[in-house]
Amino acid sequence: MCLTGKKNWWQRVFRTDIKPKIAKKDITVYKYLKDQQNGLLRSPFVGAIYQIGVQQFADLDIRSYKYTKTNTFSVEAGLHAFTDYETAIEQCRFGSDVFKAIIPKGSEYLLGMGNEIVSSHLIIVEKMK
Repeated sequence: MCLTGKKNWWQRVFRTDIKPKIAKKDITVYKYLKDQQNGLLRSPFVGAIYQIGVQQFADLDIRSYKYTKTNTFSVEAGLHAFTDYETAIEQCRFGSDVFKAIIPKGSEYLLGMGNEIVSSHLIIVEKMK
């Protein structure tokens, strides 16, 4: 999964870098994962392992941002999710289930187009019904 975002006019004109925001409070998000039936969850794209209640960490490496000719950027590094449940359901693939998660206060994050979000920290809370 890759986050895609639109550069604002300031970033386009002055060619400034995209900078992550810092979460001022916990942010509720939704992520689809494959249940491995042994208490472990696996992301379908990268194969990363998650557990409910365990905080995950990933660098939001500025160098992983790719700029395109259409004034957008993409981010491959980080923990990807969706900001709303409906989008997560629509995008859910590979026999996965949607899980509620939290980006903890103080984490770095970036918002993208299509209700996408990528963060430095993520805690899976529960499987959605």
